[in-house]
This record gives sequence, C-alpha cells and structure tokens, in this order.
Amino acid sequence: MFENLKSTTLPNGTRIVTSAMPGVNSVSVCFSAGMGSHFEKKSEAGWSHFLEHMAFKGSRKRPTRVEIVRPLERIGGEYNAFTGNVSTCFFARIPAGELGLAVDILGDMFANPAIPETEIEKERAVILEEIKERHDSAPMFAVQSAIGALWPDNPRGRPVAGFPETLADVDAEALRGFHRVWYSSRGAIVVAAGKVDHENFVDLVRPFAEALPTGRAPIGVPVSRAKPQRPLVFDFRPAKQASAVVACRTFRYEDPRTPAMALLTHILGGGMDSRLFSTIRENNGLAYSVSARSFGDRDSGMFRVSAGFDASRVAQGLSICGREFRKIAKQPVGTREFKDAKASLAGTLLLAGETSLEQMLCIEDMLQKIGFVETPEQAVAKLKAVTKEDIRSLAADLFRPEDLTLSLVLPDDCKADPEKLREALVHGLDAVR
Repeated sequence: MFENLKSTTLPNGTRIVTSAMPGVNSVSVCFSAGMGSHFEKKSEAGWSHFLEHMAFKGSRKRPTRVEIVRPLERIGGEYNAFTGNVSTCFFARIPAGELGLAVDILGDMFANPAIPETEIEKERAVILEEIKERHDSAPMFAVQSAIGALWPDNPRGRPVAGFPETLADVDAEALRGFHRVWYSSRGAIVVAAGKVDHENFVDLVRPFAEALPTGRAPIGVPVSRAKPQRPLVFDFRPAKQASAVVACRTFRYEDPRTPAMALLTHILGGGMDSRLFSTIRENNGLAYSVSARSFGDRDSGMFRVSAGFDASRVAQGLSICGREFRKIAKQPVGTREFKDAKASLAGTLLLAGETSLEQMLCIEDMLQKIGFVETPEQAVAKLKAVTKEDIRSLAADLFRPEDLTLSLVLPDDCKADPEKLREALVHGLDAVR
C-alpha cells in the first residue's frame, strides 16, 4: 500500500498528494483545511463545523445546494464532509472518468463558499439538533464528558460541534471571515487515491489552491498548559443503563511507545477475544459491549475503555476493569496472546485502505494529525519490535489511580454513589503503584 505515493507542494504551501491504485475504477478525492476544534478560540467553539455545513449551501460557480449535490449524485458519487480535531475535510468517491467534475465541485466549495445569509438560521437549527442528539445519547455523552475532564479549559476537551451559546450569534459575515483566515494555502492538503495520474491531478487542483489566501497555520493551546484532569464526572438522567468510560491522557503519535500502546489497547479491549470483553461480558455477563480505544496525534493522545452496565452492577464491572489494568501492569502477557495480538493488528493494518476512499481518508488523516504518511509495512515493522516488557511497563506507567478519569451517565433511579463507583475502580488499581 502507498507504493505509488506522490506529493507536490505548490509555491503557496498547498500540499497535493496522490496514491495511484492499479486495478480500481474509482478515484476518491478530498480538500482538507488544517483547521478543527483543537484550534478554535473558546468563543468560536463549533465554528469550523458550522462552516463545513454551510459550504454545501452554495459556492461561487454553483450558488445553490442542488447545483452542488445533484451532479455528484447523477454519476453515482459518494460524497460527504467532516470536521475533526485538527482538520475539516470535504471528499467524494466517483468513477475515475469524473475526477475533473469532482475537483471542480469540491474545490469551489472549499475555496469559494457562498455562505448565504438566508441559510444561516436553518443550518444553526440543524446543528443545535445534532448537539441535542449527541447529548441525549448516554454512551456518546459519557465519552465527551471524559474528554472534557481530561482536558478542562483546553480546546481538546470541547465537542467538535461546539455549544449553543457559541453558535447563537454566528452570522454569514463571521463565517466568511473565519474562512478567509483559516482556509489558507499553508494548512490545505488535497489528496486523491485510486485511478489517478499525479501531474494531471495537480493541474486540476492548482486553480483552486492558488485562490486560497496564504494565511497562517493554526496553533493550538499546548497540552502542557492544560490543567490536570478531573478524576470523576457524572450525570443522572432518564435511562435504563449506566454508561461508563475510563480514560487517561497518553502521548503523541511519534512517541516510541505508540506501537506498544496499540498492542496494549488491542489486548485489553480490541475485540471479542480481548481481556475486558472476555471477563466483563463472557465470564460475568455484565455488559453487552465493552471496548478499548487509543489514539495519538502531533502532541498528545488518549486511551479509553467504554462499557454499558445495569445500574446495580456498575461497581462490579469497574472493579473487574481495574483488576485487568493491574494484571497487565504486573504480569507480562502470555506468548500466544502476544503473538496473536501482533498478527491481528498487522492484518488490520494491511487490510485497511483497500478501497480508494479508505486509502484517501487514511492519507488525509495522517498528514493532518501527524504530518507524514506511515505505510502499513512501516507500522507492522514497529509492532514486530515491541516486547512483552514494553507492554507491561507502559501499562504500569498509564494505569495509576491519579491519572485516570471516570465518566458516568447513570439512570435517575440509580442508588449508587459515583464516588464509591470510582473507589471500586481504584481498588483494583492500588497494587499498580
């Protein structure tokens, strides 16, 4: 994978990257701005996401929503956009012969969004409903609460969609100004994967890239300035199940411990053969699902375990989670488990990116989050170098009571004391010290 990767940086700083994939008849393309929720001012929380929505309302060449979406749908195109922590991305997957059309539509949306004043109130209402939907989902709310508790008063802790109060007075002119500042050539990345010729793609993209202001790359609030995490956050609401998230800060992607972090995460909660799934669900029947996730970007990272429990059994589930943390921090993993985890992750890495859309999004994600493209082969080589002691040592460093945050969403009729629930988690962790 990525054996045909080519890159061109225009004089204004825009980076154009292609990955030719022999044997496919599609091409996927994206225009990505290096601006996301991590770089927003507190008063502008959610503006990147609002602007993403408004870009579909019209552009200089195609002043209405229908003129943007109908041509892509007529050719069977798959298209969408997303706002993340460090980027905002507009993308499409189309038949290879329609690349020019896709670039013309996406490029004009990206460089020249109309942002009509008449659409602002309608889209504000849509986004407020999106915020309510995420708030009403107990598992999603528990995850976001954990993120906010890990990075209080730091942009990393804010939801990507922002808050009703930061979106209340946004108007078209404010979003146009936001676009002029942050959709700059220095932060822009344009990627295509599939049946694509690099030089032709550069020629197609160049007019839109050159229309971008030079601007400046956004700078986030350094993680080192973030306050210590809050150890416990909780909410009571009408619900039939308790949602729990155990989380901690980790480290940037380029940290040499990243491959060990991937293996640790997989062993604990990466699938139905993982330790937490086996002990919490299969052996004790405490949860329908339990999983672990981790990530790292240019300057920080996060590890989390998520599960849903019957309200009367939360303490038992958290106690088991603590014991599994303690076990992996005290005892090296078994040989078979160790080999199986490496093989499973290696297979996942090698299978990822088999479609043009997956590969394009993978390239965009790596370029915006870590600044370079790591091939699956390079990642697998790093996994192979990890030792059992690397995993044990990392677990001992991470799983300390003072470094963990517990986020809970509990049913209104739950009698459990959240402080006691955290104590159940900590009780299993005490031996890690």
